[in-house]
Amino acid sequence: MIAAICYGLENFRVMNEGTAANIIMNSVFTLVLIFACQPVYNVVAGAIDLFVGWPDVGGLGVLIPSGNTIDILVGYATGGVGTVPLPNLDPFTGFFFSGVLIMMVASILMLTLVMGIVRLFFVGVLAAVLPLILVLRLIPFTKHFADTLLQDLVGFMFASIMASIVLLFGYQILISTSLNPLTQILIAIITLFAAAYMSTVFVGKFGSLCMAAANLIGG
Repeated sequence: MIAAICYGLENFRVMNEGTAANIIMNSVFTLVLIFACQPVYNVVAGAIDLFVGWPDVGGLGVLIPSGNTIDILVGYATGGVGTVPLPNLDPFTGFFFSGVLIMMVASILMLTLVMGIVRLFFVGVLAAVLPLILVLRLIPFTKHFADTLLQDLVGFMFASIMASIVLLFGYQILISTSLNPLTQILIAIITLFAAAYMSTVFVGKFGSLCMAAANLIGG
């Protein structure tokens, strides 16, 4: 129906010539994708889960070998309260500094939780409406909007891989280099913060929504 309307509009020079033919040709490919998108998505999503997860959560541990990685990052970020020894600070400074850092890290972890849930929610929504998005790509007036949603879906899925790489990179720096305590604390905090914000980095239109959620949690 859309192709027929576009063909009529081509005669009045409202639409570019060939628009109707492109819609018809792309419809065949889209029809195949509509039935193939769910199994393809399941394979891709399953591969990402295996790639980024550690064995305790069903992954292969390719990027993050174990959940202990997160514990050590949090330990360093809180000034040593938890899984790593307290840095070489005098008792008063160490006690005061750790209290401030614990509150800061607690906010970052809450931010990570909210951003992660928002990302997973929109991945599920976009995956569910993927057939509709493919159809909207055929319509000239909605093609840009549909392409944006597809880019967001890819961005959300890719964000989980990048967040894992960020966590692994920060973890390796902390355990393999000799740095002063303050530098270790800052690296751990930056690592957790960067992992939380990967969704806003690799997602276009939904980045502003994630930023709004981040500002709400920050407040």
